Amino acid sequence: MENFDPKQDSFDHHHEVKKQVEMYFDRALDPESTHDLLQKVKSNPSYLQIFEHEQHVRDQIKRYTYRPDNSNQLLLAIKNQILNSGDE
Repeated sequence: MENFDPKQDSFDHHHEVKKQVEMYFDRALDPESTHDLLQKVKSNPSYLQIFEHEQHVRDQIKRYTYRPDNSNQLLLAIKNQILNSGDE
């Protein structure tokens, strides 16, 4: 008979919810799973807390990640870097 560890069970559940939320933000859930998750987020404060935390983290990443305004600028920068590294 296995010993039941409520802390481990809670940790596993938290990890599973976090994984589902990450998949939601990565757009990797099917429509039914997305609907189920959003219903749980609306009705369960712990789901909401995990959801909002993940949303905040991703917003911070977007805010502090540099992206060139124009993809042509990025391509030119890469080409220049390659050309310049060949001169050495």
